[in-house]
Amino acid sequence: MDKIGIDVVEEVDIDEYKTVFILDTATIEQLEEFREVVKSSKIPKIIVDHHTPHPFTLALAKLSFIDEYVSSTCEIVYKLWEACGYKPQFSVARVLLIGIAFDTRRFILGDAGTFKAVSDLLDIAGPIEVVINSLNTPFSCSEIIARIKAAQRMKFHQFNNWIVVSSHISSFQSSSARALIGLGADVAFIVGEESGLIRASLRSTERFHADTSIHLGRDLALSLGEEFGGAGSGHPTAAGINSAGDPNNFLSRALEMLKEKIS
Repeated sequence: MDKIGIDVVEEVDIDEYKTVFILDTATIEQLEEFREVVKSSKIPKIIVDHHTPHPFTLALAKLSFIDEYVSSTCEIVYKLWEACGYKPQFSVARVLLIGIAFDTRRFILGDAGTFKAVSDLLDIAGPIEVVINSLNTPFSCSEIIARIKAAQRMKFHQFNNWIVVSSHISSFQSSSARALIGLGADVAFIVGEESGLIRASLRSTERFHADTSIHLGRDLALSLGEEFGGAGSGHPTAAGINSAGDPNNFLSRALEMLKEKIS
């Protein structure tokens, strides 16, 4: 946001607006302090997302644009602009490109539609090396420490021939889960606790998903979120959960559920 020059308003009365767009947000729990505000507001809400939709979040929406098979929410946003006959200005096109680059892992993932959108956006806000370089931000010291602690506290499990790891860390759960996959795990479960609330991140390799057909968002996160009094959703190989409960109990149940699915 600093590089593009985006200003964010953090305190706002959303009832002063005609519409609220909720983007790339699989569960309403992710809105944190805005959760109750959005739930109670009567103004129309439009959801744009590429995660497995959570039923409660969908129930809030006047209108939704959801496609689980698209690489990123930014790609859907661009297609909406295109369908309405609009051409995004430079800063918007650059932001959409950065979003697509991040979610496709620097364009490793995607289909013909993805690369058509990228090509159109590059005509407005290229070159591509500037887009890629904007993602090359060094890890902060606290994130590095969190990733190392996650590895130190890691517990190892083997279900059939799959290597599954779990760990408990207070912050940077998503980054730590990616780090453990990078170490060679097939599946990683990371859970953290803050003020009595659980935040969990689930990750798997593409090979694990392809061979087992286990969709972390649909097959695990949704059920775990509901079971622990919260909400979860995500992609086939990446999912998140916000809920209540004990972190150790959560990890035990997550591992039990995964073992059942593999079996």
